[in-house]
Amino acid sequence: MRNSKSCLCTLFSFLILLSASGSSFAFDFDGSRISGLKPSLENSAAGIPAVPAPAAEPGPEGIAEWTVMVFINGKNDLADYGKKDLNEMEAVGSGSRVNIVAELGLLNKGVKRYLVKKDGDTARISSPAVQELGRPDMGDWKHLAEFAAWAKEKYPARRYMLVIWNHGSGWVSNKGISYDDETHNHISTPELGLAMKAIGGVDILAMDACLMQMAEVAYEVKDFAEFIVASEETAPGNGFPYNLMLRGLSKCYDRQTGETAAALVKEYTAYYNSGKTKTKATLSAVKTAALPQLALLTDAWAAAALAYPDKKLLRKASNSAACYFVDEYKDLADLAAKVSEKTKDPELTAKGAALISYIRGTLVTANGATSQMSSGSNGISIYVSRDGASERYKALAFSASTRWDEFLASLPRYVPPPPHHDPNPFDPDNFINPFRH
Repeated sequence: MRNSKSCLCTLFSFLILLSASGSSFAFDFDGSRISGLKPSLENSAAGIPAVPAPAAEPGPEGIAEWTVMVFINGKNDLADYGKKDLNEMEAVGSGSRVNIVAELGLLNKGVKRYLVKKDGDTARISSPAVQELGRPDMGDWKHLAEFAAWAKEKYPARRYMLVIWNHGSGWVSNKGISYDDETHNHISTPELGLAMKAIGGVDILAMDACLMQMAEVAYEVKDFAEFIVASEETAPGNGFPYNLMLRGLSKCYDRQTGETAAALVKEYTAYYNSGKTKTKATLSAVKTAALPQLALLTDAWAAAALAYPDKKLLRKASNSAACYFVDEYKDLADLAAKVSEKTKDPELTAKGAALISYIRGTLVTANGATSQMSSGSNGISIYVSRDGASERYKALAFSASTRWDEFLASLPRYVPPPPHHDPNPFDPDNFINPFRH
């Protein structure tokens, strides 16, 4: 497992801390250094490349109910998993009710787009490529937007699901999601919001990547998807069981969108909770219409925390909340519960109870955690830094809408204990990453 060695966890958390602090350089998770940071959004091109408008190809019974658009950035150490997952999609294939469209990029092998066709060959991809694109930058948000706009134009449907397949690191600005190892580029959280806006929104945004079900990420895209399906924890390398998920969608294409999102969570959790695939995993569905109220409740809780005098106790309580591979990512509801339990402050307890109830009863519409997970995963995480809030964090929409960054700044700096001696220390040059961070 990716988090089986404490030294690996410590290294990754250290790198995340460096990036969040606003350092002038960034590290890749394989240990290599990336020269310089990305240019600011203000200096990036405002538009996206023009999308050709080919004739639509509806099924024989008219327009499809769903078009599932899977953006598979395998231009990194996940390339073999990308091919495997496209083969899983072929076990179901497109039909008159559900279109399955994929863009698959492989390291040093180019990028192709497919209309996924059903076949029984589990050893190779049989679907014809409908476009060969050369080697575009799959870490560019404009390319993601162009793919989805192309898919919506060519394969129209009543509803759309966009799956972003790749490594993920939550909100942090120098990683985000969709790492392209050829260009050393990625899509940051603000850029993800720009991409979703350019696409014109979707019904379900699913992220087959690690650590992306965060308040900060969800709030950035809240106006451009009805539901977000993603994981608080790291995601196994096998990712979504596409054959199971898509088979369920094809059979029950007429379900309500929220029911479809919940079914994805159920299939994923069951897959990783049984047999040879049993492992540590989470997945949840978040209703984006509930995010503005989440921000209000989080802001009210943060105000109570700012008024509470014992900041050392607040730090201790926050640190005890359920956390994930990056230990600065805490389950938000569990954090509120731990703070109430340890401080016994009436105001924090009242505000915490309201926040917990809202997360469990309204915001998170489906929540799955395998039996190998520790308790405390309620479906959405939040950033609890070791030392204040960087300018990049303050620039996020969630931070601008709440006093969470002020709460982080009020906490005393946390220095984690040194890692214990490992007789087999982490060697980035010989590490094969089986997970999606």
